[in-house]
This record gives sequence, structure tokens and C-alpha cells, in this order.
Amino acid sequence: MESLTEEDMRMESAFVAYCNIGIGAYYHFSMAQKWSEEILAGSKAVSYSDFMALQRLSELLRIAGERCDLMKDETDLPYVEAGRYIECMLDECSILMRTHLSKIVTMDELCYHLDFREYVDVDAFNKLFLPDYAPEVRRDIIAFQNKFAARGDILYALLIVSAKMQL
Repeated sequence: MESLTEEDMRMESAFVAYCNIGIGAYYHFSMAQKWSEEILAGSKAVSYSDFMALQRLSELLRIAGERCDLMKDETDLPYVEAGRYIECMLDECSILMRTHLSKIVTMDELCYHLDFREYVDVDAFNKLFLPDYAPEVRRDIIAFQNKFAARGDILYALLIVSAKMQL
């Protein structure tokens, strides 16, 4: 067996990366399809306990956003990044809470949010704000952050529902 050249190794690495992306996308869109069928059948994508947790979290994020606005300067990148994350997660909480309340979320709004959430990073928020919270609040915030992919599946499901209902 001959040894691989550097170019061959790069191509193989790119192929593996594309396969991983494809498998991940297939999984998330399969979950979104399952959720959309349940939503169309009348199930709630966001439970009452999730709704209450989202309300509490959105209040914490609003307070963090106010602090971030006071502390950031246009050139202070960590605060700008944390501010974008806070804004995105507040938007996500709003969409999910409206979903629980059976209020309409438009396809344009979902597309904008799904695009926006791809470009936010939790690290700046965690470094700047997470240490200031009490341990039990930190656990709730981290649990919310750990459900990022699952919430994405629900958002894609809402997008499928919006398309089927032509909203």
C-alpha cells in the first residue's frame, strides 16, 4: 500500500467532515419531521414546565443583556459576542413561548432566527456572565445551553409546520 500524499489526506479529511455534516443534518431533519407530525396532530412542542423555565431564563437573559449593554464598547469583542448570544437566545425563548401559547410564528421569523443562531457563540457569555449567577441558576442556564440542538430540531419542525400551513 502506498502512502497517502498530503493532498490525499486533506481530501480524505474533507470527505469525512462532509459525511459527518450529512449524517448530522439527516438526524436533525428526521427529528424535525417527527416533531412537525406531532405538532400537526395537536401535540405541544413546548411543555408547560419548559414554558415556565423559558420565562425565568428570558428574565435572566434580559438582565444580562442590560449589563452587557452597559459594559460593552463597540471595540470590546467579548461583550459584543455575548450581546449577540443574549439577543439570539431571547429571540429563541420568545419563539418557543409563543409556540406553547399557540401563537403564530411566521416562516420568515423562523428562517431569520435559524440563520442568526448559527452565528452566535456561547463561550463569551459563559466567561463574562455565568460566574455571577448562583449555582442553581447556573445549572438551569447550562441545562438550557445543553439543549441547543434539541431546540433546533423543534425550530426546524415549526418551519416545516409553517410551510405546510403556508404561514
